[in-house]
Amino acid sequence: GEHRKPCSLLSQACKALVDLLCRNGNVCDLESKKFELLSHFLIDLPDSVYNIWAEQFLRELERQRITSDIQYLPISRKLTAINVDHFPKVNVRTLSACLTKNPSAEIFRCKYESFFWNCKELKLVERSITSLDKLRSLILHHINLENNSPGFLKNIGAHCKALRALDLSYGRIPQTELDVIHSSFPSLESLALLQKTSLDPCLNNTEQSIEILTNLKALTLFEDGASEWSAI
Repeated sequence: GEHRKPCSLLSQACKALVDLLCRNGNVCDLESKKFELLSHFLIDLPDSVYNIWAEQFLRELERQRITSDIQYLPISRKLTAINVDHFPKVNVRTLSACLTKNPSAEIFRCKYESFFWNCKELKLVERSITSLDKLRSLILHHINLENNSPGFLKNIGAHCKALRALDLSYGRIPQTELDVIHSSFPSLESLALLQKTSLDPCLNNTEQSIEILTNLKALTLFEDGASEWSAI
């Protein structure tokens, strides 16, 4: 019947695996033999299944409020998208160590946590991102680069040559960092610099918008919250 359908079988298999891992959620730390064995087992999952399993697994960890090192099991060379917000409680140092050992992600997304990163954590995040040489989409909302990490964007641009989409909305980003976007990310197709407040709707000024629009030849979407530039 219903359980014989391929999609149902896949869903049931992923759920069974997630349940099994969650039952051992608090007795498996990053340096343990059990963690190593599980990592080797999970890497044998078919590529088409890996991201489905990883998403279900992190969602269930969050539901059960399991915040042990087991949450880092999905990070491997097979994981194509890193969504920091899906991790129940991120230890930036551990996350960074896992990412730099498995640099295959094409998407790095963080919409909330980055607002709380301190200077040392931000440097670790920078190191993680620059290790992702296949990265095509980078979303960092609420990031604070004021007096914290000079050269952050320039360094990422120098290492992530495949980047096509960049979203730095709702952040605290100094003009010196914004000035390098058009020269550091020449292949961008999508750029978002939206702001929350209507009193100061855009991070960049008119001159910077002109630099971006005239230099980024591949750009098809540009959103900065200003009516004269947005959604070009």
